[in-house]
Amino acid sequence: FTAVAFTMGPTMAGLITGSIVMLLVLMARIDAIEGFIPDSLLFCTTALGYVLAMSGVGVGVEQAMVTHLIVFFSLYCIFQGISWLTKAQPMGMADYHLFSIAGVLLGSDVLLVFCLFLPMLILTQICKHWSKWEPGVFARLVGSKAVPAGPAIVASTVLVLGLRVNGFLP
Repeated sequence: FTAVAFTMGPTMAGLITGSIVMLLVLMARIDAIEGFIPDSLLFCTTALGYVLAMSGVGVGVEQAMVTHLIVFFSLYCIFQGISWLTKAQPMGMADYHLFSIAGVLLGSDVLLVFCLFLPMLILTQICKHWSKWEPGVFARLVGSKAVPAGPAIVASTVLVLGLRVNGFLP
């Protein structure tokens, strides 16, 4: 939040961006420990993303909406096809929503998030192994051995958003 405040200044767009980053980090932490992301956090972050899209800092409402829908439904169709073929669920519904939030925030730059996702997923697994993260109550109850994709999606999104806000991306 402090980094966003120093970068964007004490503006409404800075407050909204800082809130979005804070919510994204919270979602990554919950997903890493519990293996799920609350829908309320996804909804609030999406709504704030659209508010940011309406500001002069965002990508514009039209581009945000188009990218949001394309990303969500493309991922949904691809991974539902994969799960139908393999009888396994490679990604959860919240992960589709996180990628869609990245689309709302970044527009066509969301492609960079997809490029950074795999390296960030590997880094997440290394950190998880080194730090010996203990699964939370919910994850122990469900017995989830899945790799949480949320932290990798969030790290990729925040990195690309930071590059954009600091002028490294158009």
